[in-house]
Amino acid sequence: MFKNYFMIVIRNIKRHKGYSAINIIGFAIGMACCILILNFILFETNYDKYHENAGRIYRISMEIDFGGRGGKLAVSNHPVGRYLTENFPEVVDSVKFRRYDYRTLVEYENKQFYENRVFFSENSAFHVFSFPLIIGDSRSALNDPYSVVLTESIAKKYFGNDYPIGKVIKLNNRDDFTVTGVIQDVPSNSHFRFDMLCSFESFYSRDPAQRHLWIKDWNNYTFLLLQKGADPQDLEKKLPEVVDKNLGQVIKVAGAKIDFFLMPLTKIHLYSDLEGELSGTGGIAYIYAFSAIAFFILLIACINFMNLSTARSSNRSKEVGMRKVLGASRKKLIIQFLGESLLYSALAFVIALALSELALPMIRTLSGSDLSLSFVKDPWLIAASVGFVIFVGVISGIYPAIFLASFQPARILQAR
Repeated sequence: MFKNYFMIVIRNIKRHKGYSAINIIGFAIGMACCILILNFILFETNYDKYHENAGRIYRISMEIDFGGRGGKLAVSNHPVGRYLTENFPEVVDSVKFRRYDYRTLVEYENKQFYENRVFFSENSAFHVFSFPLIIGDSRSALNDPYSVVLTESIAKKYFGNDYPIGKVIKLNNRDDFTVTGVIQDVPSNSHFRFDMLCSFESFYSRDPAQRHLWIKDWNNYTFLLLQKGADPQDLEKKLPEVVDKNLGQVIKVAGAKIDFFLMPLTKIHLYSDLEGELSGTGGIAYIYAFSAIAFFILLIACINFMNLSTARSSNRSKEVGMRKVLGASRKKLIIQFLGESLLYSALAFVIALALSELALPMIRTLSGSDLSLSFVKDPWLIAASVGFVIFVGVISGIYPAIFLASFQPARILQAR
Protein backbone atom coordinates (compact mmCIF):
# COMPACT_ATOMS: atom_id res chain seq x y z
CA MET A 1 0.00 0.00 0.00
CA PHE A 2 2.71 2.48 0.99
CA LYS A 3 4.73 1.59 -2.09
CA ASN A 4 1.65 2.36 -4.20
CA TYR A 5 1.21 5.73 -2.48
CA PHE A 6 4.88 6.50 -3.02
CA MET A 7 4.65 5.75 -6.75
CA ILE A 8 1.56 7.96 -7.05
CA VAL A 9 3.40 10.84 -5.41
CA ILE A 10 6.43 10.41 -7.70
CA ARG A 11 4.16 10.39 -10.77
CA ASN A 12 2.40 13.55 -9.59
CA ILE A 13 5.74 15.29 -9.08
CA LYS A 14 6.90 14.32 -12.60
CA ARG A 15 3.56 15.31 -14.14
CA HIS A 16 3.45 18.73 -12.48
CA LYS A 17 7.10 19.77 -12.51
CA GLY A 18 6.49 23.52 -12.23
CA TYR A 19 4.13 23.22 -9.26
CA SER A 20 6.39 20.68 -7.57
CA ALA A 21 9.48 22.86 -8.07
CA ILE A 22 7.73 25.92 -6.58
CA ASN A 23 6.55 23.91 -3.59
CA ILE A 24 9.89 22.22 -2.93
CA ILE A 25 12.01 25.36 -3.44
CA GLY A 26 9.70 27.44 -1.24
CA PHE A 27 9.82 24.76 1.42
CA ALA A 28 13.62 24.45 1.11
CA ILE A 29 14.31 28.18 1.48
CA GLY A 30 12.06 28.37 4.55
CA MET A 31 13.69 25.29 6.06
CA ALA A 32 17.22 26.55 5.30
CA CYS A 33 16.54 29.84 7.11
CA CYS A 34 15.04 27.90 10.00
CA ILE A 35 18.00 25.47 10.14
CA LEU A 36 20.55 28.29 10.21
CA ILE A 37 18.70 30.17 12.93
CA LEU A 38 18.20 27.05 15.03
CA ASN A 39 21.86 26.16 14.58
CA PHE A 40 22.85 29.58 15.90
CA ILE A 41 20.45 29.19 18.84
CA LEU A 42 21.87 25.75 19.62
CA PHE A 43 25.41 27.17 19.48
CA GLU A 44 24.55 30.03 21.83
CA THR A 45 22.64 27.93 24.37
CA ASN A 46 25.48 25.39 24.57
CA TYR A 47 28.13 27.88 25.69
CA ASP A 48 30.55 26.26 28.16
CA LYS A 49 28.53 23.03 28.32
CA TYR A 50 31.35 20.99 26.81
CA HIS A 51 33.02 20.80 30.23
CA GLU A 52 32.43 17.48 31.95
CA ASN A 53 31.50 19.21 35.22
CA ALA A 54 29.80 22.23 33.66
CA GLY A 55 26.69 21.92 35.85
CA ARG A 56 28.82 22.04 39.03
CA ILE A 57 31.05 24.99 38.16
CA TYR A 58 30.23 28.45 39.53
CA ARG A 59 32.07 31.73 39.31
CA ILE A 60 32.49 33.97 42.33
CA SER A 61 31.35 37.47 41.43
CA MET A 62 30.84 40.46 43.66
CA GLU A 63 28.68 43.50 44.22
CA ILE A 64 30.51 46.46 45.67
CA ASP A 65 29.32 49.83 46.95
CA PHE A 66 31.66 52.67 47.97
CA GLY A 67 29.45 55.57 49.00
CA GLY A 68 26.99 55.05 46.16
CA ARG A 69 29.66 54.16 43.62
CA GLY A 70 30.30 50.61 42.51
CA GLY A 71 28.36 47.90 40.77
CA LYS A 72 28.28 44.20 40.02
CA LEU A 73 31.60 42.79 38.86
CA ALA A 74 32.72 39.49 37.37
CA VAL A 75 36.00 39.60 39.30
CA SER A 76 37.08 38.77 42.85
CA ASN A 77 40.17 38.93 45.07
CA HIS A 78 43.03 36.46 45.46
CA PRO A 79 42.30 34.29 48.54
CA VAL A 80 38.53 33.73 48.32
CA GLY A 81 38.57 30.62 46.13
CA ARG A 82 41.20 28.79 48.15
CA TYR A 83 39.55 29.89 51.42
CA LEU A 84 36.20 28.37 50.36
CA THR A 85 37.90 25.17 49.19
CA GLU A 86 39.65 24.73 52.54
CA ASN A 87 36.73 25.67 54.80
CA PHE A 88 33.56 24.48 53.08
CA PRO A 89 33.17 20.76 52.31
CA GLU A 90 30.69 21.43 49.47
CA VAL A 91 33.51 23.09 47.50
CA VAL A 92 35.70 20.45 45.83
CA ASP A 93 38.24 22.78 44.24
CA SER A 94 38.76 26.28 42.90
CA VAL A 95 40.81 27.97 40.21
CA LYS A 96 41.82 31.56 39.50
CA PHE A 97 42.54 33.19 36.16
CA ARG A 98 44.03 36.60 35.60
CA ARG A 99 44.86 38.41 32.40
CA TYR A 100 48.63 38.64 31.85
CA ASP A 101 48.30 41.75 29.75
CA TYR A 102 45.78 43.01 27.24
CA ARG A 103 48.48 42.99 24.56
CA THR A 104 51.37 40.66 25.21
CA LEU A 105 54.49 40.54 23.07
CA VAL A 106 55.53 36.90 22.65
CA GLU A 107 58.97 36.04 21.27
CA TYR A 108 60.59 32.79 20.23
CA GLU A 109 63.86 32.92 18.29
CA ASN A 110 63.13 35.17 15.30
CA LYS A 111 59.34 35.11 15.72
CA GLN A 112 57.52 37.97 17.42
CA PHE A 113 53.75 38.35 17.70
CA TYR A 114 51.38 40.30 19.90
CA GLU A 115 48.85 38.00 21.60
CA ASN A 116 45.64 39.17 23.29
CA ARG A 117 44.62 35.99 25.10
CA VAL A 118 47.40 35.29 27.60
CA PHE A 119 46.36 34.54 31.20
CA PHE A 120 47.79 33.49 34.52
CA SER A 121 46.19 30.30 35.82
CA GLU A 122 46.42 27.85 38.68
CA ASN A 123 47.09 24.20 37.88
CA SER A 124 43.65 23.27 39.27
CA ALA A 125 42.23 24.57 35.97
CA PHE A 126 42.75 21.05 34.59
CA HIS A 127 40.69 19.56 37.41
CA VAL A 128 37.84 22.06 37.46
CA PHE A 129 37.52 22.45 33.68
CA SER A 130 37.78 19.99 30.81
CA PHE A 131 40.94 21.31 29.15
CA PRO A 132 42.56 18.09 27.89
CA LEU A 133 46.33 18.23 27.47
CA ILE A 134 47.65 16.73 24.26
CA ILE A 135 51.20 16.87 25.62
CA GLY A 136 52.22 17.28 29.26
CA ASP A 137 51.05 16.27 32.71
CA SER A 138 47.81 17.90 33.86
CA ARG A 139 48.74 17.18 37.50
CA SER A 140 51.76 19.50 37.45
CA ALA A 141 51.90 21.48 34.20
CA LEU A 142 51.39 24.85 35.93
CA ASN A 143 52.80 24.12 39.37
CA ASP A 144 56.18 25.76 38.90
CA PRO A 145 56.83 29.48 38.40
CA TYR A 146 57.39 30.56 34.81
CA SER A 147 55.83 27.49 33.25
CA VAL A 148 53.29 27.93 30.45
CA VAL A 149 50.72 25.78 28.67
CA LEU A 150 49.89 26.63 25.05
CA THR A 151 46.92 25.80 22.88
CA GLU A 152 47.57 23.51 19.94
CA SER A 153 47.23 26.27 17.32
CA ILE A 154 49.58 28.64 19.18
CA ALA A 155 52.17 25.88 19.66
CA LYS A 156 52.10 25.27 15.93
CA LYS A 157 52.34 29.00 15.25
CA TYR A 158 55.61 29.35 17.17
CA PHE A 159 57.22 25.92 16.91
CA GLY A 160 55.75 24.40 13.75
CA ASN A 161 56.11 20.64 13.92
CA ASP A 162 58.90 20.75 16.51
CA TYR A 163 58.30 19.18 19.92
CA PRO A 164 57.30 22.15 22.12
CA ILE A 165 57.97 20.83 25.64
CA GLY A 166 61.00 22.53 27.16
CA LYS A 167 61.04 25.40 24.66
CA VAL A 168 61.42 28.87 26.19
CA ILE A 169 59.38 31.87 25.10
CA LYS A 170 59.78 35.47 26.27
CA LEU A 171 56.81 37.63 27.22
CA ASN A 172 56.89 41.44 27.04
CA ASN A 173 60.71 41.47 26.75
CA ARG A 174 60.83 40.54 30.42
CA ASP A 175 59.80 37.04 31.52
CA ASP A 176 61.08 33.72 30.17
CA PHE A 177 58.48 30.95 30.32
CA THR A 178 59.14 27.26 29.73
CA VAL A 179 56.52 25.31 27.81
CA THR A 180 55.24 22.42 29.95
CA GLY A 181 52.11 21.41 28.06
CA VAL A 182 49.97 21.73 24.95
CA ILE A 183 46.21 21.80 25.23
CA GLN A 184 43.46 21.34 22.68
CA ASP A 185 42.11 24.61 21.28
CA VAL A 186 39.24 25.91 23.38
CA PRO A 187 35.87 25.57 21.57
CA SER A 188 34.51 28.82 20.19
CA ASN A 189 31.30 28.56 22.24
CA SER A 190 33.19 29.30 25.43
CA HIS A 191 32.96 32.59 27.30
CA PHE A 192 36.61 32.12 28.34
CA ARG A 193 39.03 31.53 25.48
CA PHE A 194 42.80 31.66 25.82
CA ASP A 195 45.94 30.92 23.85
CA MET A 196 48.41 30.68 26.74
CA LEU A 197 48.09 29.85 30.42
CA CYS A 198 51.02 31.02 32.54
CA SER A 199 51.56 29.64 36.02
CA PHE A 200 50.00 31.85 38.71
CA GLU A 201 53.11 31.11 40.75
CA SER A 202 54.93 33.39 38.30
CA PHE A 203 52.69 36.27 39.35
CA TYR A 204 53.19 35.53 43.04
CA SER A 205 56.95 35.31 42.61
CA ARG A 206 56.91 39.05 41.91
CA ASP A 207 54.71 39.90 44.92
CA PRO A 208 54.28 36.95 47.33
CA ALA A 209 52.07 38.97 49.72
CA GLN A 210 49.30 39.15 47.12
CA ARG A 211 48.51 35.47 47.63
CA HIS A 212 46.86 36.12 51.01
CA LEU A 213 45.63 39.71 50.65
CA TRP A 214 41.86 40.12 50.85
CA ILE A 215 42.09 43.76 49.81
CA LYS A 216 43.89 45.80 47.13
CA ASP A 217 43.70 43.46 44.10
CA TRP A 218 40.32 42.53 42.58
CA ASN A 219 41.29 41.53 39.07
CA ASN A 220 40.93 37.75 39.28
CA TYR A 221 38.31 35.41 37.86
CA THR A 222 37.61 32.69 40.42
CA PHE A 223 35.67 29.51 39.67
CA LEU A 224 34.47 26.85 42.11
CA LEU A 225 33.78 23.18 41.51
CA LEU A 226 31.02 22.03 43.86
CA GLN A 227 30.31 18.56 45.18
CA LYS A 228 27.68 16.52 43.34
CA GLY A 229 24.30 17.38 44.78
CA ALA A 230 25.57 20.49 46.57
CA ASP A 231 23.12 23.39 46.62
CA PRO A 232 24.81 26.58 45.40
CA GLN A 233 22.15 28.70 47.11
CA ASP A 234 23.10 27.21 50.48
CA LEU A 235 26.73 28.08 49.86
CA GLU A 236 25.79 31.57 48.71
CA LYS A 237 23.98 32.17 52.02
CA LYS A 238 27.28 31.54 53.84
CA LEU A 239 29.27 34.08 51.80
CA PRO A 240 28.30 37.13 53.92
CA GLU A 241 29.98 35.43 56.89
CA VAL A 242 33.13 34.96 54.79
CA VAL A 243 33.13 38.66 53.90
CA ASP A 244 32.49 39.72 57.50
CA LYS A 245 35.26 37.51 58.85
CA ASN A 246 37.94 38.52 56.35
CA LEU A 247 36.92 42.00 55.21
CA GLY A 248 34.48 43.22 57.84
CA GLN A 249 36.79 45.63 59.66
CA VAL A 250 38.24 47.08 56.46
CA ILE A 251 34.94 47.78 54.71
CA LYS A 252 33.48 49.18 57.93
CA VAL A 253 36.28 51.73 58.16
CA ALA A 254 35.94 52.53 54.45
CA GLY A 255 32.16 52.85 54.70
CA ALA A 256 31.78 50.30 51.94
CA LYS A 257 29.75 47.21 51.27
CA ILE A 258 30.97 44.05 49.52
CA ASP A 259 28.88 40.99 48.73
CA PHE A 260 30.02 37.84 46.97
CA PHE A 261 27.56 35.83 44.90
CA LEU A 262 27.73 32.79 42.60
CA MET A 263 26.95 32.61 38.90
CA PRO A 264 26.60 29.26 37.10
CA LEU A 265 29.21 28.78 34.40
CA THR A 266 26.58 27.82 31.82
CA LYS A 267 24.57 31.00 32.48
CA ILE A 268 27.40 33.49 32.03
CA HIS A 269 27.19 33.97 28.26
CA LEU A 270 23.44 34.55 27.99
CA TYR A 271 22.54 35.98 31.39
CA SER A 272 25.49 37.97 32.70
CA ASP A 273 25.30 41.76 32.74
CA LEU A 274 28.31 42.16 35.01
CA GLU A 275 31.17 44.56 34.44
CA GLY A 276 34.61 43.17 33.61
CA GLU A 277 33.52 40.02 31.77
CA LEU A 278 36.26 38.00 30.10
CA SER A 279 34.58 38.40 26.72
CA GLY A 280 31.49 39.87 25.14
CA THR A 281 28.29 38.15 26.23
CA GLY A 282 25.14 37.32 24.32
CA GLY A 283 21.62 37.78 25.62
CA ILE A 284 18.68 35.49 26.24
CA ALA A 285 16.38 38.11 24.66
CA TYR A 286 18.13 37.51 21.32
CA ILE A 287 17.48 33.78 21.66
CA TYR A 288 13.77 34.40 22.17
CA ALA A 289 13.69 36.82 19.24
CA PHE A 290 15.50 34.45 16.86
CA SER A 291 13.28 31.56 17.98
CA ALA A 292 10.20 33.60 17.10
CA ILE A 293 11.69 34.52 13.71
CA ALA A 294 12.47 30.87 12.94
CA PHE A 295 8.92 29.86 13.90
CA PHE A 296 7.31 32.50 11.68
CA ILE A 297 9.53 31.70 8.69
CA LEU A 298 8.59 28.03 8.98
CA LEU A 299 4.93 28.93 9.47
CA ILE A 300 4.96 31.05 6.31
CA ALA A 301 6.53 28.17 4.34
CA CYS A 302 3.85 25.78 5.62
CA ILE A 303 1.02 28.23 4.83
CA ASN A 304 2.45 28.74 1.35
CA PHE A 305 2.36 24.97 0.78
CA MET A 306 -1.23 24.78 2.05
CA ASN A 307 -2.35 27.58 -0.28
CA LEU A 308 -0.70 26.02 -3.32
CA SER A 309 -2.17 22.61 -2.50
CA THR A 310 -5.71 23.87 -2.00
CA ALA A 311 -5.42 26.08 -5.11
CA ARG A 312 -4.78 22.91 -7.12
CA SER A 313 -7.82 21.19 -5.62
CA SER A 314 -9.87 21.58 -8.81
CA ASN A 315 -7.16 19.79 -10.79
CA ARG A 316 -7.18 16.84 -8.36
CA SER A 317 -10.91 16.57 -7.75
CA LYS A 318 -11.35 14.05 -10.55
CA GLU A 319 -8.56 11.91 -9.10
CA VAL A 320 -10.27 11.97 -5.71
CA GLY A 321 -13.64 11.12 -7.24
CA MET A 322 -12.28 8.15 -9.20
CA ARG A 323 -10.44 6.80 -6.15
CA LYS A 324 -13.55 6.99 -4.02
CA VAL A 325 -15.61 5.23 -6.71
CA LEU A 326 -12.98 2.49 -6.81
CA GLY A 327 -13.33 2.01 -3.05
CA ALA A 328 -10.72 4.32 -1.51
CA SER A 329 -11.82 5.48 1.90
CA ARG A 330 -11.45 9.04 3.22
CA LYS A 331 -8.81 7.83 5.65
CA LYS A 332 -6.71 6.30 2.87
CA LEU A 333 -6.92 9.48 0.82
CA ILE A 334 -5.80 11.55 3.78
CA ILE A 335 -2.84 9.19 4.27
CA GLN A 336 -1.97 9.50 0.57
CA PHE A 337 -2.00 13.30 0.56
CA LEU A 338 -0.11 13.46 3.85
CA GLY A 339 2.47 11.10 2.39
CA GLU A 340 2.80 13.44 -0.56
CA SER A 341 3.36 16.36 1.81
CA LEU A 342 5.95 14.35 3.77
CA LEU A 343 7.85 13.52 0.59
CA TYR A 344 7.88 17.18 -0.42
CA SER A 345 9.13 18.00 3.07
CA ALA A 346 11.91 15.38 2.88
CA LEU A 347 13.08 16.56 -0.56
CA ALA A 348 12.99 20.17 0.59
CA PHE A 349 15.00 19.29 3.71
CA VAL A 350 17.81 17.76 1.64
CA ILE A 351 17.96 20.90 -0.50
CA ALA A 352 17.75 23.06 2.65
CA LEU A 353 20.82 21.32 4.09
CA ALA A 354 22.77 22.07 0.92
CA LEU A 355 21.64 25.72 0.97
CA SER A 356 22.59 25.97 4.65
CA GLU A 357 26.09 24.64 4.01
CA LEU A 358 26.54 27.18 1.20
CA ALA A 359 25.38 30.01 3.46
CA LEU A 360 27.42 29.00 6.53
CA PRO A 361 30.68 30.80 5.61
CA MET A 362 28.80 34.09 5.33
CA ILE A 363 26.90 33.41 8.57
CA ARG A 364 30.17 32.65 10.38
CA THR A 365 31.60 35.96 9.19
CA LEU A 366 28.54 37.96 10.25
CA SER A 367 28.06 36.27 13.62
CA GLY A 368 31.70 35.66 14.52
CA SER A 369 30.69 32.15 15.62
CA ASP A 370 32.20 28.87 14.48
CA LEU A 371 28.90 27.35 13.37
CA SER A 372 28.73 23.98 11.63
CA LEU A 373 26.15 21.43 10.55
CA SER A 374 27.77 18.28 11.85
CA PHE A 375 25.67 15.15 12.13
CA VAL A 376 28.80 13.17 12.97
CA LYS A 377 29.55 15.24 16.10
CA ASP A 378 25.89 15.41 17.11
CA PRO A 379 24.23 12.11 16.12
CA TRP A 380 21.04 13.04 17.98
CA LEU A 381 20.47 15.67 15.28
CA ILE A 382 19.62 12.86 12.87
CA ALA A 383 16.60 11.90 14.97
CA ALA A 384 15.75 15.58 15.45
CA SER A 385 15.92 16.14 11.68
CA VAL A 386 13.59 13.22 10.98
CA GLY A 387 11.17 14.63 13.55
CA PHE A 388 11.50 18.07 11.98
CA VAL A 389 10.69 16.72 8.50
CA ILE A 390 7.66 14.79 9.79
CA PHE A 391 6.41 17.75 11.82
CA VAL A 392 6.66 20.18 8.89
CA GLY A 393 5.17 17.66 6.47
CA VAL A 394 2.18 16.93 8.71
CA ILE A 395 1.54 20.57 9.69
CA SER A 396 1.66 21.79 6.09
CA GLY A 397 -0.20 18.83 4.61
CA ILE A 398 -2.97 18.10 7.12
CA TYR A 399 -5.41 20.78 5.93
CA PRO A 400 -5.03 20.10 2.16
CA ALA A 401 -5.31 16.35 2.84
CA ILE A 402 -8.58 16.72 4.80
CA PHE A 403 -9.89 19.27 2.29
CA LEU A 404 -9.20 17.10 -0.77
CA ALA A 405 -10.42 13.89 0.89
CA SER A 406 -13.76 15.56 1.70
CA PHE A 407 -14.78 15.89 -1.97
CA GLN A 408 -17.98 14.00 -2.85
CA PRO A 409 -17.50 11.72 -5.89
CA ALA A 410 -21.04 12.12 -7.25
CA ARG A 411 -20.79 15.90 -7.48
CA ILE A 412 -17.26 15.76 -8.90
CA LEU A 413 -18.06 13.26 -11.62
CA GLN A 414 -21.36 15.01 -12.53
CA ALA A 415 -19.50 18.27 -12.90
CA ARG A 416 -17.09 16.56 -15.25
